[in-house]
Amino acid sequence: MKKLFVLLLTIFMLAGVLAGCAANKQEEPPVDGDSMENNEYPVHEVENMIIFGIDDKSDGRDEPETDAIKLVSLDYDDQVVRVFSIPRDLLVVSNDQIVPINKIYSKLGIDGSIAAINDLTGLDIKKYAAFDYAGLKALVEKLGGVEIELSQAEIEKNSLLGLTLTLS
Repeated sequence: MKKLFVLLLTIFMLAGVLAGCAANKQEEPPVDGDSMENNEYPVHEVENMIIFGIDDKSDGRDEPETDAIKLVSLDYDDQVVRVFSIPRDLLVVSNDQIVPINKIYSKLGIDGSIAAINDLTGLDIKKYAAFDYAGLKALVEKLGGVEIELSQAEIEKNSLLGLTLTLS
């Protein structure tokens, strides 16, 4: 019963978001005279891709799952990058079963995960990047690391939480 309630709640929330987007959609005016005559609007060159963060199975599972799923939209005309997070526990239909989207990777691989996101969004995404923790760490190191400045109060707060900070 709880799963049915969560499913219905998810469907209503998604329907509300989609209805809100449709109601707030504003069309851009035509750019030139030819477009105005044909009642056409300019098409933006947009490229979409998905970035998957794959977990390390540290909780004893046999198969990895996607911990983080980001839909990245690159709008070359407006020079804008948009990143949308897809909740890892978002319920979707896969093989006639309702499952959290992060479980699809372990059952159907990357292609199944991309297909589920394409079904969800109505897009036809083909490009992706997938990183596990070791890959992300290697990428950050290759880029020269990430500098984080912490105040003395932040360092003290983290030490009270039992966290150890290594400064280099």
